[in-house]
Amino acid sequence: MLEISQLYNKANTLSGRAFRRKLSKIDWKVIRWNEQSNRQDYYDLHGMSKLGAQRYVESIVAGKTGKFRFETGRGLHSTNNVPKIKNALLEEYRERLRCSIRVDLSNYGVLVLDK
Repeated sequence: MLEISQLYNKANTLSGRAFRRKLSKIDWKVIRWNEQSNRQDYYDLHGMSKLGAQRYVESIVAGKTGKFRFETGRGLHSTNNVPKIKNALLEEYRERLRCSIRVDLSNYGVLVLDK
């Protein structure tokens, strides 16, 4: 997470294409970390861009069924404390057929997706 924080600090000094490339690099670091974590059906999305997280979740659940847990955080480090990733995933998967998504009552920073 320290490395991701440092990358975000660097990204915030950039604009346009350079900014988007830096966000993409952060997204890939988070994905690689999840792949190496050996936690089955549990994914930590902290640090990802909203679009990167949406794409990653879609790649995880595409063609699969089961229960998936996504740690999005509660938005405490987001602009105006609005949890962008959490809200985007709730909106996207509430509208999908054969899917249900809810906030984990034991951890408000985790979403549970049943597909």
